[in-house]
Amino acid sequence: MSSDGWKFTLTPLTKEEEDIILAVDPKYERGTQGMFHPPGTLLSADKDKVNKMLNFEVHEDDIYIITPPKCGTTWMQEIVWLMNNDVDLERAKEPQV
Repeated sequence: MSSDGWKFTLTPLTKEEEDIILAVDPKYERGTQGMFHPPGTLLSADKDKVNKMLNFEVHEDDIYIITPPKCGTTWMQEIVWLMNNDVDLERAKEPQV
């Protein structure tokens, strides 16, 4: 697949790579394109997903919550929400849509 101006090229995953992904993610669909970025890290993606990722609009006031899996991500999201909303505990009890 051509790079279409990207700084990398998407390459088809091998059957072995897809088998590894399917062992972890049974919803994975065979035939999806894949790429290695950074070196040694497999990221399955198709061209549309990569375009969305590369064209994602970042704002100056964006907040990124990055935690390892199973290490309190939801809890951290709640803390950050409270900090950004003047610790409004009553509003925090309301369902968020």
